[in-house]
Amino acid sequence: LLPLKAPTPVATASGTICQERLIFVPLYSKLKNYLDDIFQMPDSMVALLMRFLEQNNGKLSKRACEKEFSMLTMEEVQDIERRYKDLFPFHGK
Repeated sequence: LLPLKAPTPVATASGTICQERLIFVPLYSKLKNYLDDIFQMPDSMVALLMRFLEQNNGKLSKRACEKEFSMLTMEEVQDIERRYKDLFPFHGK
């Protein structure tokens, strides 16, 4: 993966967006496809999972594991966290 610095604005026909966003979307899609394929997770759960991982430096909290994602085993949670960190190494630093 590319090493990332502070987001740099990119001019487009519809305005300005950040390069980080251009990188984030395909990586998000990659993780979402994995979650869909392995866990058949609905979009709303994928979005919630991603939000929790982003807020907690790539880790699911004990509360999230016991409540929202109680259907996942500890090994599955660790696999998801590992995949998240592999795809998004610039988050949580």
